[in-house]
Formats: sequence, structure tokens, C-alpha cells
Amino acid sequence: MSLLQPALPPLYDTLTDGDAILSLLGNLPGKGSAGGYRDLLAAAWEKRLGEAGRRRLLEKGYIEETLPSRPVSLDGRRAANGLRDAGPVEKPVKPVLILAPSIRTFDGRSRNLPLLSEIPDPLTTITYGPWISVSPETAARAGLQDRDGVTAASADWKAALPVKVQPGLPDGVFVVYRDALPSPPVRTDRRTGGAVDRIEGVGITKTGKKAEIPSSRAPSPSRDAASSPTRCTSTPSAATNGGPCTPSMNTRCTGGRWPWTWNGATAALPAWRRAT
Repeated sequence: MSLLQPALPPLYDTLTDGDAILSLLGNLPGKGSAGGYRDLLAAAWEKRLGEAGRRRLLEKGYIEETLPSRPVSLDGRRAANGLRDAGPVEKPVKPVLILAPSIRTFDGRSRNLPLLSEIPDPLTTITYGPWISVSPETAARAGLQDRDGVTAASADWKAALPVKVQPGLPDGVFVVYRDALPSPPVRTDRRTGGAVDRIEGVGITKTGKKAEIPSSRAPSPSRDAASSPTRCTSTPSAATNGGPCTPSMNTRCTGGRWPWTWNGATAALPAWRRAT
């Protein structure tokens, strides 16, 4: 058991979590505590550890205890049933847009750290910028290819995004990371109180434009033979300015140059441009 002591006194009229709960309980008959949360906690420690043990805890910041060993087992059938019951009450109606948490900024809370944009998405290997993942079946039916610009829209929301055809994605399911949308159209689940991470009845329309999607995929001679090498900068907005690009990927140096892809074209970067 460890202990963290307050680093500064309470600011203004704010309360700690414990004091706030005690304040609420104080409005109920027979509940609450005459003192604050600190006094209640100290009394509980003294009852459990004794006065000497409580002092050692305050001095060292932790205390070691030996707990009795207990056998632990997992009932696979009950666990599976519990996971099955924890699913959505109603199946989503397709086409549906899934708002997934981002590996970079989760829900966008760290969007102000540009360096996180260099982390490639594990499924698509895309770095920088937003995109919408589309299943191969949906893409074939709508005549969509990678980097095609589309407008995704529901009854009261729309957004313009480039397409990434994602193998393995079910037909009629679109995926957009939460940090790609400044104001994602989420609502609250009445059952759990959490945010609903899907939007039903979403349609996509081609805009006729192409968008740049930087990717950290390994170059393929057969795939990139028709693509002319390009040079880029470390930001998508300056990708056409002709500046060199310094990726932060731990890739292997081949022939003194670093392979890098941008907008579907493979660029070989000099090894000295790559910080090791």
C-alpha cells in the first residue's frame, strides 16, 4: 500500500474527492463524518495498522503487507456470457460510422502535440491527417479508391475526408478516428452514461478530388513502378514545396538511402537526413 500526500493546500473553496463525498453523505441521516476525509482516513489506518504502523506509513510513504494466497480460476463460459451481455442492446443499422479512439491522441485531447501525428496507424500505416476507412465491398460498389475525396454525412452532420480502403472491414461499416473530427457528433448512451461511438445511416458521396495520405508502408517495386519519386516536408501542408522529409520511423537503411512514401509515391531519402 502506498501513500501520496497533498503537495499544496486546497485552492479557494475546492474539495478533494473524499471530502466531496463526505459532504454529500452529511446530508443523509446517520451518514457522513464529523471531521474531514483526512481524519477519517487516519482513523482507519490507525485501526488497521496501529499508531506505530500509521506513523511508519506517513514517514516512508508505503507499507508492505503479506496477504493470504487464494486460488484464482477463470470460468471461460461465464466470462464469454458476460462479454456477450456487455455488448450493445441494439445492433447498429448499416451503413454505420464507427468513431474509434486514436492511438495518437485518443479522442483528440493531445491534438496540440504535432509530433504524435508521426505515429503510423497500426492498421493502415497512415501518418498525418484524417481519413475514413472503407471496406473493399463498399469501395467497389461506390467506385472508390485510396485517396479519393468523399463527403460523409448523416442527417445532421457531414465531413470531407479522404478514403482508405481497409481490408477486413465489414461491408457497410466506416471507421473514423475521434481525433479526426473537431466536434464529433456523439450522443450519450442512456444505459451506461457513456458516449455512443457510432453514427447510423451514414452515406458517402465522391467529391471528385484526390487527397494526400502519407503512409509509412514499405515500398513495393511492382506497386510503385508507375509512381515517380517525390520529395516532401515533414508536414502535409508543405508536401508539394519540394523540401526533404525526415521520417521518425525506425526503418532500415538500404544503400545509404531511407525509403519513405507519400501520396502513393516512394521517395528515397539520403541516410544523413535520418537522425539515428
